[in-house]
Formats: sequence, C-alpha cells, structure tokens
Amino acid sequence: MSGKNVFEMPEAEINEPVEDEALDPITEKVEEGDTHVEHTLENERREQQWHSGCWSRFQGEIGEGIAERVATEKLGLVPDPRFDQSRGGHGIDTVYLEGRNRPVVIEAKCDEREIRALREDQMQPGWVDRNARLMLSPENERFTAGNAEIGREILDTGASRVRRIVITTNPATLEVKAFEGQPDLTWKEIGKWYADEFEQPF
Repeated sequence: MSGKNVFEMPEAEINEPVEDEALDPITEKVEEGDTHVEHTLENERREQQWHSGCWSRFQGEIGEGIAERVATEKLGLVPDPRFDQSRGGHGIDTVYLEGRNRPVVIEAKCDEREIRALREDQMQPGWVDRNARLMLSPENERFTAGNAEIGREILDTGASRVRRIVITTNPATLEVKAFEGQPDLTWKEIGKWYADEFEQPF
C-alpha cells in the first residue's frame, strides 16, 4: 500500500493540540451569548411581574367597584365619609355605616378563590382590632383624623361585635358573593349576584 503510514510520519506533520488561547474568541462569543440570554430572561421576568402587578391592580379596582355597588344597592349600607382609603395600605379596605351609624368593615376580593382568597386571619376580629389600633397611631401611615375616629369607634364597639363583610367577584364566572363573619370565625354567604348587574365606570 502506497503512502506514508501515520505512525511513520515526522513529528512536524502531526497536528499539534489546539492551544487554549485559540479557543478564547469562541469562548468569549459563548459567554456573550450566555449573558445575552440571561439579560433577555431577566427582562422577560420583569415584564411578567409588571403585567402581573398591573392586572392585580386592575382586578382590585374592579372588585372594589363592584363591592361598593353591592354594599350600597344590595345591603343598604352608607360609605363612611370620614374613611380615607388611600391611607389604608394593606389594612381595612372600606368602612360603611348602618343603623345608628354603626361601623361595618368591608373587604373586596376579585379572585377565583372567593372567600378562600383571604390571607391568614384577615378580616377576623383580631385582625380588625389590630388595624383599628394602627388607624389611631399618629406614627402609622393609616392615621388621619377621620380614620382615627373610626378606629376608636371600632375599639369602643369591640371588634368581635363589628359587622365584617367580604364581597368577592369571581373573574372567570363573574359571580359576586357577599359573606358575613360569624362569631365562630366562619363565613356565611348572605347574597349572590352577577357582575353584569352592576354598571362599571370603565
């Protein structure tokens, strides 16, 4: 057989191993690509969080709008003009009045989980009591003269005796329900409607 046997080839003709430096441009391109992918994924995560936050706020506004209509039109309650909702933070959503100006604490939820969307002990007497005390504290963001008056009335009445109502809107079925807190800390459904019964300002 003609030709050189590879084992007889001079050392100069055998390909030398590729030095690490020769790979540097390739490695840099791969690293640049990895960085680009990481930035793209991070931007997508931020965009998803932004959209999620906007949707949550939009759902919250819808839930609050419907809850207001239910409270006034279906439950015969009157919004307490002293309550400053913009200072509520994650505390009490809204306060209404019934009868001889007795406070009624209302929470709105626009969530498919309905009453199960409440966080931990949210809207239970202990939670209402804590938030009423925060409304009384000048150091707290929820403090205003009006909110402090309401907080004092809630404490004077006793949080366990204040009427607690949660109004839920299911965004999938548009079913609206009102639940009232019971002395044994359970929730009793006191009404059911559909969102399209209530004209919305948007």
